[in-house]
Amino acid sequence: MAYERYVKRNGKRYGPYVYRSCRDENGKVKSVFVKKGKPAGPKKGRLRFLGKFNSI
Repeated sequence: MAYERYVKRNGKRYGPYVYRSCRDENGKVKSVFVKKGKPAGPKKGRLRFLGKFNSI
């Protein structure tokens, strides 16, 4: 499962940073950094689709 995380420093918000949860060899859940930015999901494709109709 991937999720976004934000960091606040000196009143500014940084992120999103994408993390995923996985289990190590001992069975404990660990958070692993994936990338900076939003995870790809259904919203991204839907916005492109709607954008094509707005330009007609």
